[in-house]
Amino acid sequence: YRIINNKYQITFSEDFYKVFNKESNDFKVYRFNLLLQFSDSTSRNFFMMLTQKNILNNFIDISLTELKKILEIEKTYSRFYDFEKNILTVCIQEIEKYTTLKIQYRKIKLHNTSSGKIIGLKFYLADENKNALEKNTDTLIEGIRPLIKNAGKIRNFITLSLANRGYNYMKKNIDYAKLHY
Repeated sequence: YRIINNKYQITFSEDFYKVFNKESNDFKVYRFNLLLQFSDSTSRNFFMMLTQKNILNNFIDISLTELKKILEIEKTYSRFYDFEKNILTVCIQEIEKYTTLKIQYRKIKLHNTSSGKIIGLKFYLADENKNALEKNTDTLIEGIRPLIKNAGKIRNFITLSLANRGYNYMKKNIDYAKLHY
Protein backbone atom coordinates (compact mmCIF):
# COMPACT_ATOMS: atom_id res chain seq x y z
CA TYR A 1 0.00 0.00 0.00
CA ARG A 2 1.00 3.62 -0.27
CA ILE A 3 -0.37 6.99 0.76
CA ILE A 4 -0.58 9.80 -1.78
CA ASN A 5 -2.16 13.14 -0.79
CA ASN A 6 -3.92 11.57 2.22
CA LYS A 7 -5.43 8.84 0.01
CA TYR A 8 -4.64 5.20 0.54
CA GLN A 9 -3.82 3.12 -2.50
CA ILE A 10 -3.82 -0.65 -2.03
CA THR A 11 -2.49 -2.99 -4.67
CA PHE A 12 -3.33 -6.70 -4.72
CA SER A 13 -1.57 -9.39 -6.68
CA GLU A 14 -3.50 -10.91 -9.55
CA ASP A 15 -3.67 -14.27 -7.75
CA PHE A 16 -5.11 -12.66 -4.63
CA TYR A 17 -7.67 -10.78 -6.75
CA LYS A 18 -8.72 -14.01 -8.51
CA VAL A 19 -9.43 -15.69 -5.17
CA PHE A 20 -12.30 -13.28 -4.56
CA ASN A 21 -13.60 -13.08 -8.12
CA LYS A 22 -13.83 -16.72 -9.08
CA GLU A 23 -17.31 -17.99 -9.86
CA SER A 24 -17.17 -20.29 -6.84
CA ASN A 25 -14.89 -19.73 -3.88
CA ASP A 26 -14.90 -19.98 -0.09
CA PHE A 27 -15.40 -16.23 0.19
CA LYS A 28 -18.77 -16.54 -1.61
CA VAL A 29 -19.70 -20.00 -0.32
CA TYR A 30 -19.47 -18.84 3.30
CA ARG A 31 -21.08 -15.50 2.38
CA PHE A 32 -18.23 -13.37 3.69
CA ASN A 33 -19.09 -10.81 1.01
CA LEU A 34 -22.50 -10.31 2.67
CA LEU A 35 -21.24 -10.52 6.23
CA LEU A 36 -18.80 -7.68 5.65
CA GLN A 37 -21.64 -5.36 4.63
CA PHE A 38 -23.58 -5.60 7.89
CA SER A 39 -23.06 -2.69 10.25
CA ASP A 40 -22.63 -4.73 13.44
CA SER A 41 -22.25 -8.20 14.88
CA THR A 42 -25.94 -8.43 15.82
CA SER A 43 -27.07 -8.37 12.20
CA ARG A 44 -24.27 -10.76 11.21
CA ASN A 45 -25.20 -13.21 13.97
CA PHE A 46 -28.91 -13.00 13.09
CA PHE A 47 -28.17 -13.61 9.39
CA MET A 48 -25.89 -16.54 10.19
CA MET A 49 -28.50 -18.07 12.51
CA LEU A 50 -31.17 -17.88 9.81
CA THR A 51 -28.99 -19.26 7.03
CA GLN A 52 -27.31 -21.99 9.09
CA LYS A 53 -30.63 -23.37 10.28
CA ASN A 54 -31.55 -23.77 6.59
CA ILE A 55 -35.12 -22.51 6.92
CA LEU A 56 -35.53 -21.07 3.43
CA ASN A 57 -39.25 -21.12 2.59
CA ASN A 58 -39.97 -22.67 5.96
CA PHE A 59 -40.62 -21.72 9.60
CA ILE A 60 -38.43 -21.83 12.68
CA ASP A 61 -39.50 -21.28 16.28
CA ILE A 62 -36.90 -19.85 18.61
CA SER A 63 -37.16 -18.75 22.20
CA LEU A 64 -36.40 -15.14 23.01
CA THR A 65 -33.69 -16.28 25.43
CA GLU A 66 -31.97 -18.39 22.78
CA LEU A 67 -32.24 -15.62 20.18
CA LYS A 68 -30.68 -13.07 22.53
CA LYS A 69 -27.89 -15.55 23.28
CA ILE A 70 -27.19 -16.02 19.55
CA LEU A 71 -27.18 -12.24 19.04
CA GLU A 72 -24.87 -11.88 22.06
CA ILE A 73 -27.22 -9.49 23.90
CA GLU A 74 -28.46 -11.75 26.73
CA LYS A 75 -28.31 -9.13 29.45
CA THR A 76 -29.96 -6.27 27.55
CA TYR A 77 -33.47 -5.31 26.47
CA SER A 78 -35.66 -6.75 29.21
CA ARG A 79 -38.73 -5.29 27.44
CA PHE A 80 -39.65 -6.97 24.17
CA TYR A 81 -40.80 -3.66 22.68
CA ASP A 82 -37.27 -2.24 23.04
CA PHE A 83 -35.69 -5.40 21.66
CA GLU A 84 -38.04 -5.42 18.69
CA LYS A 85 -37.57 -1.72 17.92
CA ASN A 86 -33.80 -1.46 18.43
CA ILE A 87 -32.54 -4.89 17.42
CA LEU A 88 -34.99 -7.12 15.57
CA THR A 89 -36.41 -4.64 13.03
CA VAL A 90 -32.98 -3.12 12.44
CA CYS A 91 -31.45 -6.55 11.74
CA ILE A 92 -34.29 -7.55 9.41
CA GLN A 93 -34.11 -4.27 7.48
CA GLU A 94 -30.36 -4.62 7.05
CA ILE A 95 -30.57 -8.24 5.88
CA GLU A 96 -33.33 -7.39 3.42
CA LYS A 97 -31.26 -4.45 2.15
CA TYR A 98 -28.21 -6.56 1.27
CA THR A 99 -29.86 -9.85 0.25
CA THR A 100 -32.88 -11.08 -1.67
CA LEU A 101 -34.28 -12.62 1.51
CA LYS A 102 -37.60 -11.51 2.97
CA ILE A 103 -38.11 -12.19 6.67
CA GLN A 104 -41.41 -12.32 8.48
CA TYR A 105 -42.00 -13.17 12.10
CA ARG A 106 -44.78 -13.80 14.56
CA LYS A 107 -44.62 -13.41 18.32
CA ILE A 108 -45.10 -16.47 20.50
CA LYS A 109 -46.78 -15.59 23.80
CA LEU A 110 -46.78 -17.41 27.11
CA HIS A 111 -50.11 -19.18 27.53
CA ASN A 112 -52.26 -19.15 30.64
CA THR A 113 -51.12 -15.71 31.76
CA SER A 114 -52.93 -12.42 31.66
CA SER A 115 -49.79 -10.49 30.67
CA GLY A 116 -49.31 -12.29 27.34
CA LYS A 117 -45.54 -12.17 27.82
CA ILE A 118 -43.62 -12.86 24.61
CA ILE A 119 -41.37 -15.90 25.05
CA GLY A 120 -40.28 -16.56 21.49
CA LEU A 121 -40.61 -15.83 17.80
CA LYS A 122 -41.61 -17.82 14.74
CA PHE A 123 -39.57 -16.75 11.70
CA TYR A 124 -40.35 -17.34 8.05
CA LEU A 125 -37.60 -16.81 5.51
CA ALA A 126 -38.22 -16.56 1.75
CA ASP A 127 -35.81 -15.86 -1.09
CA GLU A 128 -37.50 -13.46 -3.52
CA ASN A 129 -35.16 -14.44 -6.37
CA LYS A 130 -35.85 -18.13 -5.89
CA ASN A 131 -39.61 -17.56 -5.74
CA ALA A 132 -39.51 -15.46 -8.92
CA LEU A 133 -37.32 -18.06 -10.62
CA GLU A 134 -39.75 -20.87 -9.75
CA LYS A 135 -42.72 -18.80 -10.94
CA ASN A 136 -41.02 -18.00 -14.26
CA THR A 137 -40.04 -21.66 -14.70
CA ASP A 138 -43.67 -22.72 -14.14
CA THR A 139 -44.87 -20.14 -16.68
CA LEU A 140 -42.44 -21.35 -19.35
CA ILE A 141 -43.12 -25.05 -18.66
CA GLU A 142 -46.88 -24.54 -19.04
CA GLY A 143 -46.38 -23.39 -22.62
CA ILE A 144 -44.47 -26.52 -23.62
CA ARG A 145 -45.85 -29.23 -21.33
CA PRO A 146 -47.56 -31.21 -24.12
CA LEU A 147 -44.37 -31.14 -26.19
CA ILE A 148 -41.92 -32.52 -23.65
CA LYS A 149 -41.23 -36.06 -22.48
CA ASN A 150 -38.88 -35.65 -19.52
CA ALA A 151 -40.42 -32.78 -17.55
CA GLY A 152 -37.97 -33.05 -14.64
CA LYS A 153 -34.85 -32.62 -16.76
CA ILE A 154 -36.45 -29.85 -18.84
CA ARG A 155 -37.55 -28.06 -15.68
CA ASN A 156 -34.01 -28.19 -14.24
CA PHE A 157 -32.56 -26.96 -17.53
CA ILE A 158 -35.03 -24.06 -17.75
CA THR A 159 -34.46 -23.05 -14.12
CA LEU A 160 -30.68 -23.05 -14.58
CA SER A 161 -30.96 -21.16 -17.88
CA LEU A 162 -33.31 -18.58 -16.34
CA ALA A 163 -30.79 -17.95 -13.56
CA ASN A 164 -27.97 -17.51 -16.07
CA ARG A 165 -29.69 -15.91 -19.07
CA GLY A 166 -32.93 -14.36 -17.85
CA TYR A 167 -36.62 -14.70 -18.66
CA ASN A 168 -36.72 -12.82 -21.99
CA TYR A 169 -33.88 -14.89 -23.45
CA MET A 170 -35.53 -18.17 -22.45
CA LYS A 171 -39.00 -17.11 -23.62
CA LYS A 172 -37.62 -16.09 -27.00
CA ASN A 173 -35.74 -19.38 -27.42
CA ILE A 174 -38.67 -21.52 -26.29
CA ASP A 175 -40.98 -19.70 -28.72
CA TYR A 176 -38.43 -20.30 -31.50
CA ALA A 177 -38.18 -24.00 -30.59
CA LYS A 178 -41.99 -24.34 -30.58
CA LEU A 179 -42.21 -22.79 -34.07
CA HIS A 180 -39.66 -25.30 -35.37
CA TYR A 181 -40.85 -28.33 -33.38
